[in-house]
Formats: sequence, structure tokens, C-alpha cells
Amino acid sequence: MPNLGGLVAVAQLPIAAGFDAASKTNGLRCTMRLCHPERFDALHAVPSLIPSAVDEFLRILTIGRHGTVRVATCDVTIGELTAAAGDGVICSLLGADHGR
Repeated sequence: MPNLGGLVAVAQLPIAAGFDAASKTNGLRCTMRLCHPERFDALHAVPSLIPSAVDEFLRILTIGRHGTVRVATCDVTIGELTAAAGDGVICSLLGADHGR
């Protein structure tokens, strides 16, 4: 018979990890709301903007320091580096200006 304590620990790990990430991300969202109330007022005024705003929140308000892997859809040159279409790309979230 499998070790029941071990199974419970394995089952609890994703729940605890998910809770930690969600609670930290919610804290970032609350901070954004308090620091930029005018942006949230604009969302209330034009609800059709909410889906794209959610995409931006998920992109900007992250506890991860490194971006997720993306694939270049066309050839892109930044400085002296070129990513060809189909190349895997990882962007540093810390280095992004996030539209500022």
C-alpha cells in the first residue's frame, strides 16, 4: 500500500503553490488599483476594454522574473541580435518597460 502521508503531501503541493502565486498576484493587482485609480475608472466607463486589460494585467503583474517562452512569428532584429521566424525567444520581464 502506498504511503498515505506521502500521497497527501504530493496532492497538497500544487494547491499550496497555486495559492501562493495567486495571493501574491492579487496583491500586485490591489497595488495597481490603488496606485492608478484613473485606469480602473476608465475600465468601468468602457467595459469593452476589460478583456484586453485582463490580458495586460496577466502580462505585467507577475511574480515571475523571467518571461515565458515565446516563438517569433516573423524575423525580428533587436540591436545586433536577430530572431528568425520560428525561433524560441525568452524576454526578461525585469528589463521590460511595460509601456512607460
